[in-house]
Amino acid sequence: MTKIDLIRFEELGAEDKAQLEALLRDNSVSLITMSNKSGEGISQVKETACDILLKYRLEQKPDALSGGN
Repeated sequence: MTKIDLIRFEELGAEDKAQLEALLRDNSVSLITMSNKSGEGISQVKETACDILLKYRLEQKPDALSGGN
């Protein structure tokens, strides 16, 4: 979630929060907040993206070693 310099998740109305929480839950994703303007949260987004990519690569590695795609 970006643009937290304009409004933070905690400041959203109850209905908007509930919709976002349902979307996150239904798609098994996490919420990371950030602001390109202030730079807040950018390092967390980068770190999380790297962690997800590393996990994906490690999960794919056994297939590559056995000749799978």
